[in-house]
This record gives sequence, structure tokens and C-alpha cells, in this order.
Amino acid sequence: MASSGRGALGLRGRGVGLGFTLLELMLAVGLAAIVWSFLAYVTVSLSRSVRYAEQALARKKAVIEVAERLRWQLRCLYTITPEGAPATPPSSQVNLSTLNGSFIYSQNQGQVGRDALLFKTTYFPAHVQNTGTAEVGYTILQGSTATTQGVNAPNPQATATPSARLGLPNPQELLADQKLEDPYLAYRQYPWADPLGLHDVPADPLVPWQVLSREVIGLEVRFSQDLEIWQEDWTTPEIPTWIEVSLELKTGDPLIFTVGPAAVAPRW
Repeated sequence: MASSGRGALGLRGRGVGLGFTLLELMLAVGLAAIVWSFLAYVTVSLSRSVRYAEQALARKKAVIEVAERLRWQLRCLYTITPEGAPATPPSSQVNLSTLNGSFIYSQNQGQVGRDALLFKTTYFPAHVQNTGTAEVGYTILQGSTATTQGVNAPNPQATATPSARLGLPNPQELLADQKLEDPYLAYRQYPWADPLGLHDVPADPLVPWQVLSREVIGLEVRFSQDLEIWQEDWTTPEIPTWIEVSLELKTGDPLIFTVGPAAVAPRW
């Protein structure tokens, strides 16, 4: 009986030693919560960083696409006056050109980085619904001066919106944190090229300026015939041999490129 009692006491002693106290359990749960919180913080931080990087990459890609559009449109500058073109517009013509005899026109609009660039071109990206020759324009506007509706499109029965036809960003896709009073790059495209000249910078109710990029907040254009002497404005009927364009971005260094119209410049 005594031996049996000692065995029972020994088993009870070993059983108690295999368990965990309440303090040990609370400590284990606390450590697990700390590790889980740390992992959750790292996961959220990485997800946020990836999202910001993707947004920055998308904005950079959009700016590069805008610059490539402008560069190729200038490269394909249209400098031909059709044979038999009238010297004066017919009385029935609307949207009369005011810069007669011009194929390309650029002038500062009163502030640094607020140049306007107008010209005729034969190049349009694949997603822009236009064929042949058209007159296009680029300038910097601010506030709600430009619109995203109401462009006089070549096909008034088309189901696509004016913004889609011109390859412009959808207004609903603009980032919510962008301030509408900030300057932006505006674009205007006539569905034809008036043989008499260009339309001046002021807003045209039938072909209004449209938002092209809110990442571009400044536009400066210079012209040269020999890559040595440069001038800022171009208001003559002559064709410049070289054109330098500087796009000031909302973040980062300006995007600068030089292009020569194929009609007068040497091959690249």
C-alpha cells in the first residue's frame, strides 16, 4: 500500500510538471499578437509601396506617350499647300483661319512655361480616329478653361466620346487627388487642315481645348535653323529646321527633346 501511494504521488507530480501556467499562456498569446501585427504592418506597407510605384509608372508612361505623340506629329509636319487652293475662304466656311499662310506657329502666352504650339500634321497615334491631314495644337491651361466634350469630330454619328476619338484620358479616370486649378497640358485637333493657314490660340466653341495630361504643367518651345541660334517664338510662314520642346512635369526633371520636320530637316 505504501509503495502504491508513492507511485500515485509520483505520477501526480509528473503530470503537474507537463502543464502550462496562466502566465505562460498569456505571454505566448502576447508574443504571437506582436509577431502578427508586425507581419500585417509589413504586408500593408509593401502593398502601399507597390501601388504607389505602379501609379508613378503609369503616370510616367502616359507622359512619355504624350511626348512621343508630339514628337512624331512635329516630325510629320505638313507643309504643302494644295494646288488650286483658294486665296480667300468661301463665304460659307465656318471656323475661319486667322494665321494665314502658317504651317506652324508658336508664341508665349504671357508666362514662363506657357507656350502655345499650333501646326498641321499627318501623324496620329493608332488609337486616334483621324486620317489624312489635320491641324493640332498644344498649350498650357489652368482651371476649367478646357473641356472634355464638344469636339467637332469627323464623324458626328460615331458612338465613341470626343475624348476617346482624340486619344485623350477619360475624365472619370483622372486621379481624385489632382487639383483642378493646377495647370495642365491641353490639346486641340481640327478634323481638317485649312489650306489658308492655322486657327489662333483663343478658344474655339466648335473645337475646344481638351485636357491631355495633368502631369505636364509647363510647355516651352524653341526653334532653330542651324542648332546654334535659337528663338522662342515662331510666327513666320517659313518652316524651322529644328524644334526643341521642353515639358515641365509635376514631379521630376523636365522632359526635353529635339525634332526636325521631315520636310526640311536631315534624316535622324
